[in-house]
Amino acid sequence: MDLDLNFFVVFQTIYRERQLTQAATKLGLTQSAVSQALGKLRIHFRDELFVRVPGGMEPTARAHSIAVHIAASLEAAEQALQVSKGFDPKVSDECFQIGLLDIDVVFLGPKLINHFQIYAPNIRFNIISIDRDSYLERLDCGDIHLAINLIGTKLPKRFSTVRLFPDELVVLSKANHPCIKNRLTLKEYLTLTHVKVDWLPYEKSKIEPLFTQHGVTRNVGLTLKQVLGVPFVVKQTDLIGTVPLTLMHYYKDLKGLAVYDFPGNDFPVDISLIWHQRMQGNQAYEWMIEQITAVCGMMVTDRKNILK
Repeated sequence: MDLDLNFFVVFQTIYRERQLTQAATKLGLTQSAVSQALGKLRIHFRDELFVRVPGGMEPTARAHSIAVHIAASLEAAEQALQVSKGFDPKVSDECFQIGLLDIDVVFLGPKLINHFQIYAPNIRFNIISIDRDSYLERLDCGDIHLAINLIGTKLPKRFSTVRLFPDELVVLSKANHPCIKNRLTLKEYLTLTHVKVDWLPYEKSKIEPLFTQHGVTRNVGLTLKQVLGVPFVVKQTDLIGTVPLTLMHYYKDLKGLAVYDFPGNDFPVDISLIWHQRMQGNQAYEWMIEQITAVCGMMVTDRKNILK
């Protein structure tokens, strides 16, 4: 059975949404039509592709393996169309899937939206929360088009990156912490109880080695999946938390917090834009990459103001 690109669009939408009802809504089709298309895809690929689980549909191993190739086919078709019609940001109504860490959703999201409302008012964004482990896979399969993330290790050659801006680590505690005087010492940092943020890439590469270097077991009182909750936890407890300085742009007016220099080795934490190399030559994405780089290039982390 031959399949046209419309079936690929159905596959990719189900793959993104993980639910038939939401996929149908996104596609402007009935759920019955989407189910029929999925049935033909299953026959063609001789695989279930998506199995029902509580809350939605989970891709099979076969679905994961073909998702990359389907995304590449759809993007190649889109590039061919752009060559014929060109790309004009002032009139384009394209939708871009951008993956952001939770911290960047609140820090970068509004700045990017405000910029594009001026220079590309009809462009739409679907901002998707990503984590450190899966974002490359999501770029591979086309689930997201661009990602903004902290890069902990060298990426495979199929991905391109550009450094957007530097960040650094600071330590948070409640104001007037009973164990901290004028500044946080290394000894205090190593002995106090911590809030650990499980997804931060520098937890294992920078923070944990500091304890190993001094022969100390880190005292972790709470582990979180998201960094946004750290200020509220430390504000009401004796725990301390190590977070990116950019987070404090968002929380700088939150009363009852103290912010200290990270007592370990000073090192930069670079925030980067990442995309798949198959995007090369796509006018829309090349323009988007230029714009995001320009917006972030104008951002300066006001360290003096935050650490007052």
